[in-house]
Amino acid sequence: MIKTKTVNVDIEVTESLACDNCGANIPLVFEDPGGTTQQGHDALAIIFTGGYGMYVDPLVQHDLQVLWCKKCADLLCAAFPSIHERLGTKVELK
Repeated sequence: MIKTKTVNVDIEVTESLACDNCGANIPLVFEDPGGTTQQGHDALAIIFTGGYGMYVDPLVQHDLQVLWCKKCADLLCAAFPSIHERLGTKVELK
């Protein structure tokens, strides 16, 4: 027999997110009251990771995740065409 226990947990629910680069409001893709899904519309989530002796060293710091709005993601792609190409985005950069 499996014993279960119900635990009530307060979950902070936000209606939007903020760009970690410029602070702009990023609306959520899904309305999920009480849920944990927090995907930003047209946002780019970037996860910086590494290994021993690398730029991000897990012995010194943990992986870092940042969230950028579309405008900042477009600026990143314009500054680094190789990222734009690898993402396969259909944004025309000026």
